[in-house]
Amino acid sequence: MFVTVLATVRSCLVALALVPIHLLWLNVQQVQLVYAVLGAFFMPLLALTLILLNKRKELVGRQFKNSLLINLILLITLGFFSYIGLKEIVDIFSGL
Repeated sequence: MFVTVLATVRSCLVALALVPIHLLWLNVQQVQLVYAVLGAFFMPLLALTLILLNKRKELVGRQFKNSLLINLILLITLGFFSYIGLKEIVDIFSGL
């Protein structure tokens, strides 16, 4: 088991090193644009994940299942940050 975990950790470290290496050939403004667009999608994806996973009592148990209020707050968060993210993308690409 330890060897499997070690191989998994090493492959994750290699991926962390190699995935962003293509950004070295872009200028700083383009890299900032990429990170801004990707960052704009983080909050909606996090809210969607929490809604989908925490509403199922077979996954989290009856004690930790989200209430209706929490689901409503997460839906508002999902809608707000989706709107902001899409607006940011439209603004960026309309200025190009």
